[in-house]
Amino acid sequence: MKKLIISAIAIIVVATTFTACKKGSGDPGLSLKSRKGRVTGEWKATKIEVKSNSNNTYSSGGNSDNMSSNSTMKAENGTATYSSTENDNGDITTVNLTGTVEYTITFEKDGSYKAKFTRNLNGTTVNSGNSINTKVNSTEETTGGWNFIGGQEKDYKNKERILLNILTIKGSTTTDYDIPGTGVYSSKSETDETTSSGENTEIWVLTSLKNKSIEATGSGKSTYKYTDSYSYMGNNGSGTGNNTSDFTFTITLEQ
Repeated sequence: MKKLIISAIAIIVVATTFTACKKGSGDPGLSLKSRKGRVTGEWKATKIEVKSNSNNTYSSGGNSDNMSSNSTMKAENGTATYSSTENDNGDITTVNLTGTVEYTITFEKDGSYKAKFTRNLNGTTVNSGNSINTKVNSTEETTGGWNFIGGQEKDYKNKERILLNILTIKGSTTTDYDIPGTGVYSSKSETDETTSSGENTEIWVLTSLKNKSIEATGSGKSTYKYTDSYSYMGNNGSGTGNNTSDFTFTITLEQ
């Protein structure tokens, strides 16, 4: 059976900046904390929207498959919706899921960061008119560095943006497809790698930077490898894959 793949949800991590002067349109007019002081600490996302375009190459049993997809994820106060359209050489699959997500990120004074993202989603995958009940459970942890970006003529003020440089990615995703009349196709994908500096980056435009909240918009790119194991109707298999994506996002963080 041809392997079903849910394209990776580009999960976005957020950053921030501070200064006594106002940078973003939602910044306070005056703050006793520096921009770095306002960013430093542990944050939890209360609202996220991510739009991603991805390309996925997967190899198993001597066969290779290429797939492109575009997806949107929206989450507010932990409740999320996810939708995607996947194109596998003209074979179109749509995915619609709902559930819960949690995203936390800690910005350290030394310029390092760590983030954790978990999601538990349920819904349907539709291909060739067939609807399949789908469940996704995943955890992803990243670490790296963050820093302010300087001004850019009239477009951006100094320290209005943050560059997030992702250096390690560790994650696990379990996906179950309940196929009518045949049983459950279960797949587990795992990632554990150290990436080169600049290979996985995100730029955050800080539209609001307050003592206890951050609002940002931005864009990024992601490249990672993964291993996959799956079982179906008593048969087991494994494979490897590579995913690359470009994405845009908006996010709200609170302490």
